[in-house]
Amino acid sequence: MSGFLVQIFARAVSRRLIREEKVGLEITKLETLLTLADRMDLPAEVVDPLEQTKAEAENGLESVRTLTA
Repeated sequence: MSGFLVQIFARAVSRRLIREEKVGLEITKLETLLTLADRMDLPAEVVDPLEQTKAEAENGLESVRTLTA
């Protein structure tokens, strides 16, 4: 591969890793919120959307990892 194509590939991989890292951090934040919601005994109308968002983030992250593996 030419040097230019290698640079483009390296940038794409770097961006993917950064995105994965960001999604991982968002999942961690959602887990923290869910822990707090549990401790505060918050109602389902607060907890359910957090759980759904977390599940969607986890599924999306897994899809990205599968496609790029």
